[in-house]
Amino acid sequence: MDYLRPRGLTWIKTTLRVTVAIQCFGAAAQWLSAGTASPIAEFFISDMGWREAQAVQFDDGVAYGLIVCGVLTALRPLWPVLLPVTLWFTATSLSSIIHEIDLKSVLVPVEEAIRSLAPLGLLVLDFWPPRIKSHLGRTVITMWLLRLGLAITFIGLGLVAIMQSLTSGSLLQVVRSIAEYGGITELSDQSVRLILAITGGLELALGFNVLASRSKPLLAMMSVWGFASAALPMISFGFAAFPESLVRIAEGGVPVVLLLYFSLSVKEFPPEVVAEN
Repeated sequence: MDYLRPRGLTWIKTTLRVTVAIQCFGAAAQWLSAGTASPIAEFFISDMGWREAQAVQFDDGVAYGLIVCGVLTALRPLWPVLLPVTLWFTATSLSSIIHEIDLKSVLVPVEEAIRSLAPLGLLVLDFWPPRIKSHLGRTVITMWLLRLGLAITFIGLGLVAIMQSLTSGSLLQVVRSIAEYGGITELSDQSVRLILAITGGLELALGFNVLASRSKPLLAMMSVWGFASAALPMISFGFAAFPESLVRIAEGGVPVVLLLYFSLSVKEFPPEVVAEN
């Protein structure tokens, strides 16, 4: 049983490979194009006494390393590549709580959970070297890792949206930008906050759903929602924000992976009709 190969595994692996590779390219572009220090470099400057020039060299080295990791991941994933990628995204997410622990900083690693669990899931699913024959067990583990990461991320996004609808934040301007893009120029502050609260509620519902059910229509909706969410930085700030959109690609790509898995690998039997006694 442990050596069975799930149907559609090639499509599942390829989609996850492309998702993680694009995420790596986006992270590299963030530091190469923005010219700002990464959270890890900022930690080295403030806490380790590094000079700014050292931090720039560190970020450049990591950025070029992520480009190489992205290329290798797209061609043939290796665990010695995927492990540091996982650790990098985990470290950048957790850096928000190094100096201050409050609700806003704690929600950062929650929102970004899928960025770490996507490469980790690929590491488990397509482990090499050495080649391991077992596919079924690792596939099931990977899908649960992805479901967990996706649920945490969407719940985090929902909580942030609801929190900002009650207080303030950049998402309020994002809603206004989308409304203006759609030709709605006059939108009251109350309406913007209501739209943001509803958006947060839907994201919470999608996050809990991915753990509780295997609904393919909702996974398809989650994928569209995730890609749209990833595109928000470019919608709000123009093409210059494309690195952030690429980094968030897993929010839409991972639901596609799960949709392929439940559609191709999991056979659902029709309900059995039982005669009434």
